[in-house]
Amino acid sequence: MGNDRKKKKDEDKKKALKRRRAHSTAHPPSDGPVVLFEPRGEVKMSAVMLDFIKPYEQVWETEDELRKLVVVAIVAWNAAIAPDDKGEALVQSTMATFPPEAQVDFLSIVVALVERKQRFFASNTRLIVDYNLTLTRDGPHLLIMSTLPT
Repeated sequence: MGNDRKKKKDEDKKKALKRRRAHSTAHPPSDGPVVLFEPRGEVKMSAVMLDFIKPYEQVWETEDELRKLVVVAIVAWNAAIAPDDKGEALVQSTMATFPPEAQVDFLSIVVALVERKQRFFASNTRLIVDYNLTLTRDGPHLLIMSTLPT
C-alpha cells in the first residue's frame, strides 16, 4: 500500500514538473500570438511597471487604489508607445469610462506618466496587454503580460 502512494506521489510530481515546463516555453494558440513566460534576457515588466509608478507609491493605500493606478499607468505606457492618433484614442476612450469629476485627475496623471515613460523608459517598447495584481504580506505582487521588444 505504501509503495502505491509513493508511486502516485512520484507521478504527481512528474505531472507538476511537466506543467511548469509547459508554462515556461512558447505556446502558439491556433489563432493568436505566441506567449512567452519570462523570456530569457528580457527585463521583467512587472518590475519595470513598479518602478514606473514609484513616484505614486505614497498615493495608494488599498488594493483597489493600486489597481486603478496600475490601469492608468498601463494606459499611459501604451499611449506613449503607440502612434500619436492611436495613443490619443486610447487615452480618450479610457478617460470616457471615468466619472466626469475624475477625468481631469486621470488626464494629469496620464500626461505625467507619458512624460516619465519617454524620459526614463524610452528604450522599452513592449506594449502591455494584461496584468494581474494581488497584495501579499510582502507587498504588491504584480504580473504583467507584454509583447516582446520591437
